[in-house]
Amino acid sequence: PLATLPQDAEREALLIAPRIAQSLRELGAKPDLKPARDHAPDIHASLLRPNVARKLLALADSVSMPPLAPLVIAARGYHSEIAAQPWLTNAERSRREALERAGNEERFVAQYALLERTSEYDVVPSLIAMGSAVGMRTLAQEAVWYPGDRAPSSRELMERHGLASVSFGPSVPAAWRPYYRRMLDIAISDLRLALPSLDVRGLSVRFQEIGEDVGALALHDPRQRRLLLPPSTAAGTLAHEIAHDLDWQAAVKRYRVRGDYASDRAMRAGVASGDRLALRLQDLTVGTTTASATSPRLLAHAKRPAEVLARHIEWFVTTALAAQGRGDGYLSSVQDEMLTGYGTVRAPEITGVAADALITILDQIAPVYPVTRDAFLRNYGSGRSLRSYDLVRRVIETDIPDARGGAGRTAASDMRVFDGISRARELGDAAIDAWTCRAPGGAYNIQLEEARRGLVGQAAAARARGYAVRRARAMMGRDAGKWVAGQLYGAPWHVEGVSAEMESYLSALVTGARSVDEAPRIARQEGFGLTAPPARCGTALLQLTR
Repeated sequence: PLATLPQDAEREALLIAPRIAQSLRELGAKPDLKPARDHAPDIHASLLRPNVARKLLALADSVSMPPLAPLVIAARGYHSEIAAQPWLTNAERSRREALERAGNEERFVAQYALLERTSEYDVVPSLIAMGSAVGMRTLAQEAVWYPGDRAPSSRELMERHGLASVSFGPSVPAAWRPYYRRMLDIAISDLRLALPSLDVRGLSVRFQEIGEDVGALALHDPRQRRLLLPPSTAAGTLAHEIAHDLDWQAAVKRYRVRGDYASDRAMRAGVASGDRLALRLQDLTVGTTTASATSPRLLAHAKRPAEVLARHIEWFVTTALAAQGRGDGYLSSVQDEMLTGYGTVRAPEITGVAADALITILDQIAPVYPVTRDAFLRNYGSGRSLRSYDLVRRVIETDIPDARGGAGRTAASDMRVFDGISRARELGDAAIDAWTCRAPGGAYNIQLEEARRGLVGQAAAARARGYAVRRARAMMGRDAGKWVAGQLYGAPWHVEGVSAEMESYLSALVTGARSVDEAPRIARQEGFGLTAPPARCGTALLQLTR
């Protein structure tokens, strides 16, 4: 999924995108939620009949299979909701609790088929199933494992990789331990495909539960140089945690200290100290998103230099393996820029500054093959050509201070927001200009350029409409938001509860949003272009006039 699309496929996707967006908008026009219907038939009945599901469940229970992280984490995300609906019977609530504890594919499929749902709004089981199915894709290349299958011993792992120890907590069943030793062996071996200089000699690994209250899927303990890997959530975390160990090793080599990370130490010293690592780490934080942080503690953790570095290394590892046709769900849950899994990793920001900084840091702490280095910079560095998804990010993620809200908002500040969105669209067009101007004449594709400009324009218009609706709702309530949405998307034109005085202010929001959508577009060149593009590149376009 991380491979670059051929131009024809990208253009086809760009033409489909507006229709998908319109379909999503239509799905949003739902009536208010209704209570569950009494004694209604199961409206989400499984194709797996109950007697077959029970047989499958019995077979699954007869084999002691270890839990799979995608299933465990997908269910954990809805722990407070799955059995909370008031219309559930005690028997149905028990079935849902069993679904949450399923742990592996066969047991999950059987428990899911035995559910009974009588409300069309009872969607939590479906959300868990969808999250589980998507998450399981990262394990698609792993061989099937059953208790009794061959796996390296702890001693073999220690000799093969130089590990100090591989141990298990008492809660990990003996039948599961070969599976986790095999997982560790595969993960380290694959990690060396991306990081050939990786050295884990002296690292201790222990599989044991660490408690959900810790709020981590796995841990690297810098004081003891030990990985703590919970059996139920370890898969998908190993690239991140071993990246912490690289950071730990850098602290030993660079600063002669143990029990700390080089990234944290460098940033504590500050850029003013002249530490080159601190300078690169500062670049690494450019555009870092912390949207997943839901509390001050998580926010502070997400901004910690060691975490920022580990997330970027995890992304590098994922893309380096993808270039070799390899996906390893033990190392990372990432699939592509959109499906980033249950970790906190995200693609590097779109300017390429962070990717350049990461490569410079890796040159110091874990040098990589030149071909891998060059490929990463070509796709994510400052000299790259932006892809369509990057162009949308440039429009959507450009910071507009006035859009943050707060007290003292005026009509003038709203207009500045719309002007800022227009400038963000211009940044997207400028990136397209840079791509077209660098393209060799024979590689230039005017249809792809038009499709990309259309996407940038639609992204800007969508951001403007979204701001207008949210602003109206925040200022004057839901009815005002509905009125603005009606003006921008179509009926209803009249909404009860919106007075003429309100309409005069809301109309300004509508006008501002439309100004972004109706802004002049770059016109297509007329005639038959014989070379690559346009006058915007600073050179005349040789054309045959009609």
